[in-house]
Amino acid sequence: MDGGVRSRRGTRALRHARRQGREGVRRPPPGPARPQAVALAAPVTIVVVSWNTRELLAACLDSLRPDVDAGLAEVCVVDNASDDGSADLAAHHAPWARVIASSSNLGFGPAVNLGAEGSTATWIAPANADIALHDGALAALLAAGGREPRAGVLAPRLRMLDGATQHSVHPFPRLSTTLALTAGLPVILPALGRRAALEGFWDPEVPRRVDWAHGAFLLVRRDAWEQIAGFDPNQWMYAEDLDLCWR
Repeated sequence: MDGGVRSRRGTRALRHARRQGREGVRRPPPGPARPQAVALAAPVTIVVVSWNTRELLAACLDSLRPDVDAGLAEVCVVDNASDDGSADLAAHHAPWARVIASSSNLGFGPAVNLGAEGSTATWIAPANADIALHDGALAALLAAGGREPRAGVLAPRLRMLDGATQHSVHPFPRLSTTLALTAGLPVILPALGRRAALEGFWDPEVPRRVDWAHGAFLLVRRDAWEQIAGFDPNQWMYAEDLDLCWR
């Protein structure tokens, strides 16, 4: 808060001091300068990638607005040369967002890299245009990030429109995992399926560590983002989320 607000009593004292000064009384030295209000940067930069998703994009931006108003997030929309007016919609529907209209389809990862340029936020959040955040979801992810300082990436639970949970976490593709799945070992040893977060064995109600998660919405710690230089610019689309988590 600004500590430079004067009370009426202080104003009378100031007038009295001025009168005494005119009569030869030495004035006290001036006090410290009033602190200036400083706008704090939002902790999260959400980069929404759009390609011909006009209607979905509007709903996505509406869901992000509360976190922007709360000071939790800033939003950048990178439109990959859509021909349905997505970039114009974003600019008019969400004037509080930064909009980058690319002249070509950059792909998902490179578009996120572009939107994240210049961000000073603690977290970078790549996002699809077809997602909508539930109330409190971003705050919950940030709280989880505070509890897990060694986690480079956090992922939310993904729900479909009918409320069903989408299986969105997986083990890294290894030869041992492929052989175990082919042999049906998780059915015989359910603990193996739970450890690998396989579909049918994974409990979405329980937060846990996983190898990688779908990139529909991720919260990437800046230190990790800078260490790996974001998404691989040579990977145009698909499996860039796996690659990001692997690195």
